[in-house]
Amino acid sequence: CKERIKKWDNSNVISDLGVFTTTNVPHPMLVYENNFYAGDSNVLRRAIAVSTMPTAILTLDVNQIIMALGVDPGTGLMLISTISTLDTSGTLPSINKLLWYDGVSEKVTKSVIVEDTIFGFHTVGGVTYVGYGKNLCYINGSGISFLRKLKNVTNVQAELPYKHHFASFANTLYVLDGL
Repeated sequence: CKERIKKWDNSNVISDLGVFTTTNVPHPMLVYENNFYAGDSNVLRRAIAVSTMPTAILTLDVNQIIMALGVDPGTGLMLISTISTLDTSGTLPSINKLLWYDGVSEKVTKSVIVEDTIFGFHTVGGVTYVGYGKNLCYINGSGISFLRKLKNVTNVQAELPYKHHFASFANTLYVLDGL
């Protein structure tokens, strides 16, 4: 659901926890340091108690839309990908950023401008891989390093390397290349 947060428990009961402020943007989610986080346009929301709607913990500039969340195993910090123009297919000009965040402060720890949209993060064996435009890349500590172009990915939203296009088994990374 693109506008509400729901909870499904073990007894097959679905509870409505609340409504996102902005319904026309992606709402990436992450469990970090035993808390639940969700992106809501330029606001990062955190829930510290079970069955509660997340409240604002970090407010970015209004021109930053949160696209993806992850964890940097090297620093232990949360990773946040932002874009300046809502564009889920990666075709419009945008200012793209990679942010490092501790999960509690009013400001991010570090911010780096990157050339393309980061659609998803996935960590395997201490390396955080990113779906970066139509490419597979990794985080090098100060930005993004290129690994390979995804051969079958176009600017169609269903083909782009979002978080759900990544999987791993042991130390092997799997990435969906197109459909």
